[in-house]
Amino acid sequence: MAQGQIYVQVDANAVNNGIMTMDASGGGDHTGGSYWLHWTEIGFQGHEWSSYWDETPLKLWWEEHHIEFGYDDSTDAGLTNYLTNHPDANLDNPLENWSTKGTFVGRHMTELGVYPEGCIEFID
Repeated sequence: MAQGQIYVQVDANAVNNGIMTMDASGGGDHTGGSYWLHWTEIGFQGHEWSSYWDETPLKLWWEEHHIEFGYDDSTDAGLTNYLTNHPDANLDNPLENWSTKGTFVGRHMTELGVYPEGCIEFID
């Protein structure tokens, strides 16, 4: 099974579900949440890639590289097929410079199993 994880730091505003923290209004220091976002061949945290396809760098990366991996399908289904057939596949390279991953996790906290206490539900 292809699987991995991505370290994500989320701003306190996102961690607190939109409640402005004291520091956000200029009142001091804070620490946002830190999480490991897990993926398998089907997607992030047990949700299919199609759920978030347009919000990750994987869409562009897969569109640019699917042919060199021997796949005609440039969609999320093609990526799923590739990862299913290549259990040692690693997505670190296309995900390492994902500059909006904190915003992504903050936006989808509930469905991804991220909790404001700094925990993340592990999907195996």
